[in-house]
Formats: sequence, C-alpha cells, structure tokens
Amino acid sequence: MTPHTVNVREEMAGVIPSRRYATHAIDRYPAKMIPQLARFGIERCTEPGETVFDPFCGCGTVLVEARLSGRASVGVDINPYAVTLARAKAHVYGDGALAESITQVLSVACRYRRNLSVPTWLGYWFHPLTLRQLLRIRAAIDDGSGSREPSLNDALRAILAVTVRLASKADPRSPKPFISKRSRARKYGWTVNAFEVFEKQGRKFRAAAVDFKTRIDEGTVQGFSARLADASKLPAPEMSEDLYDAVVSSPPYLSAQDYYRSSKLELAILGLLEEADAQSLGPLMIGSGRGTVELLN
Repeated sequence: MTPHTVNVREEMAGVIPSRRYATHAIDRYPAKMIPQLARFGIERCTEPGETVFDPFCGCGTVLVEARLSGRASVGVDINPYAVTLARAKAHVYGDGALAESITQVLSVACRYRRNLSVPTWLGYWFHPLTLRQLLRIRAAIDDGSGSREPSLNDALRAILAVTVRLASKADPRSPKPFISKRSRARKYGWTVNAFEVFEKQGRKFRAAAVDFKTRIDEGTVQGFSARLADASKLPAPEMSEDLYDAVVSSPPYLSAQDYYRSSKLELAILGLLEEADAQSLGPLMIGSGRGTVELLN
C-alpha cells in the first residue's frame, strides 16, 4: 500500500476554525490530539449516528469531535484527571445551571472552616493559604455533589483541576510542574487567591461550553461516555468489534510523556491520589515512576 500524506488542517479548514474552539482549550493536558486530526479520522471512518471508540481518550478530543459530527462515542483512560476533563468537555449543559453551581460552590467554600487533610508533599507547590482554599473548593464540590446532576459535578471538578496549576508556584509554561527561576522570583511566597482563579476559569469554561453547544445540531446529537479503565485490560466483550464502528485514538507516547508527573498536582487536589501512592501511578500511565497504585473512581 502506497503511503498517502494528508494535511488535516487544510482538509478541515472549512469545518474547524482553530485548535481552541468549542471546549478544546479549557485545559493544557499534555500531548493533546488536535481536533482537526480527530475529526478527519471520525468522518473518514464512520457515518453520522455510528459509534466511535477511543481506548486512550485523554482529555476527550475525540469525544468532543464525535458529538460535533453527530456520532456516538465511548472513551476510556487510565488517568483519573483525563477522565474528569473528558466528561466535562463533551457534555452539553443547560442554561444557567453551570453558572449557578459555580456561584454556590464558591459561596460554600468561602465559609468552610473544617480542617482538611492533604498530602504533605503538596506544601512545596502551594502557599499554605492557597492550598487551604483549593481544598475548601474541593470540599464544597464533594459535599454538594448529591444534590447536583453528575455532569455538573464533572464540570466543577474540571474547573478546579484547571485552577490547580494556575494557583501553584509552578511555572505555567511547562507541561510538567517545576519551579523555575522565573516562577520562583514571581510566585514563591506569594499568596494566589484560588477562589478568584476558580471563578475566572469557571467563566472561561462556561463560554467554551456555550460555544460547544451552539455548534451541535440538536437533531443529530449522539450520546457519549468516558470512564476510568486500563485499555490493555478491558474484558473481551467490551472490545468486541460489534460494539463500535471505528476506533479513533492517539496512543500514549511511550517513554516520551510522563503523564503522572504532568497530572500529579491536579490528581492530589482532586483527591484521586492517596499520599502513600503519590509516586506510583507513573508506570500505569507510561511514565517513569515505579510501583503500584489503586485507581479511585
């Protein structure tokens, strides 16, 4: 078979305006598939109404593009942070519900007084007051989760996750958190108001969600699911070719991208890592760590 070179940006120029449209730009998840490539694969391999499977869904690029093109989609990923983002980005939210939930969470978080436990190593990455504020936001989300639709909880956790790096002492220019000379001079010792950052990121998420919603044809919208799983260990029935019409995915970058290190601050603040397991998720994410970890749903 003769190789065929395709410029997906040119192919999709009339369909996808940029890499940052819809909900694609709300996060900085490492090694993201560009939406043009995802849409190209989806449209070449399936018809509207069919189902796409992404076994390494990451932050949900394929799921978002599947919904925008009228396909159903199923995604799994081994990174709990990625699944949080994918669920939040691919959902269509009702008018006003998301804004109300953000306001409610901030109101509760500002009044929160209970002491919250935290992995000790996080003290290196955050000012103590900023860390307490982030944990209060998480507590406010968790405490009210039973009274909200699950999709709103996913969105709130995604907004908090995006807030984490911006509120940390880490240099925002790097996918892996590290405190550079530049960030040390600018941010070390500073108190970042996590409540204000969460509110700002909430506004950005809402605007992106509205853009996403306006681009979906309500007459052809299809469902999606994203869940935590190791694609290499999925049982045979879930991998049956009868369930999906195509597989569209970007496999993990073997030994080139340490997904654990890139996500460890977000995972810890979201409560998805136990302190004893803080250095052991790496090998399950194609990273450089060692050990084992129990994944938490």
